[in-house]
Amino acid sequence: MTGNKLKAVFKDISRLFGKLHSSNSDNEILSAVHLIEKKLEKVGLHIGDLGEFLQPEDLMSVLARLMAKDADILVELARAQGKFFSTSDRKPYVDLSVGGHRETFRLDDPQFEFWLRHQFHLDRKKAPPSSALKACLATLEADAHFGGNATREVYLRVARTGDHVYLDLGDRSRHVVEITPSGWGIIGEAPVRFRRTASMVQLPMPVPGGSIGLLRQFCNLNDDSFVLFVCALVDALFEGHPHPVIFLAGEEGVAKTTLAKIARKLVDPNKREAKSSAAEVE
Repeated sequence: MTGNKLKAVFKDISRLFGKLHSSNSDNEILSAVHLIEKKLEKVGLHIGDLGEFLQPEDLMSVLARLMAKDADILVELARAQGKFFSTSDRKPYVDLSVGGHRETFRLDDPQFEFWLRHQFHLDRKKAPPSSALKACLATLEADAHFGGNATREVYLRVARTGDHVYLDLGDRSRHVVEITPSGWGIIGEAPVRFRRTASMVQLPMPVPGGSIGLLRQFCNLNDDSFVLFVCALVDALFEGHPHPVIFLAGEEGVAKTTLAKIARKLVDPNKREAKSSAAEVE
């Protein structure tokens, strides 16, 4: 019976417990306490009845949870689901399991903040205040730097470890192309971390067969220039060293911008169209 009565007012008193820690005014805190007592009295309960319904340790846990600060709740939710680490250049990151696969975010990525807001709303049925989010992110950044996790590198689109190259296809399932001296294949989760930007576009799923010669018909280049163009595209897939710049020179209307867009779409398609910096030769 006590349990049923408590269920009838639990949501209301949960909100009032929240005011106990969110208010800086003694009068507001006292008012919240009185309202809690009145809510319980309406269903024939006293605050002491909470102890009859719950074990002492459970009661303390419930009360602590209800009175926890919003920032502490955010930190608790994030720690329960995320693994925090930093890169060699001291950038803080988190690994999260999203849709059954691992996703990696920088802590200042808006997508991670959206995730935090969503988790908080699921837990508390309200939006977290900006001050709580700011305090939470500061704590999580400390976790990333000093939490004892191994330092990891995070890559954008392409990663290289030893003689293995990994290409993030950018799809929702996080498929990655693994390229080795003996060939290539599609894997579901790379042994390296990739981050993504909001403007990245998915690469097509590769299939066996075909020839680089199929690209020749779309490029207004002579044979020697086509070889250089292909070499530059292949080199772009090798991370960790300076890359040659594709410089396209020619008269107006010879498809320089088109070729620049082709290069971008083959290696790193993006919502922002590639711009040609080709020299105009008259």
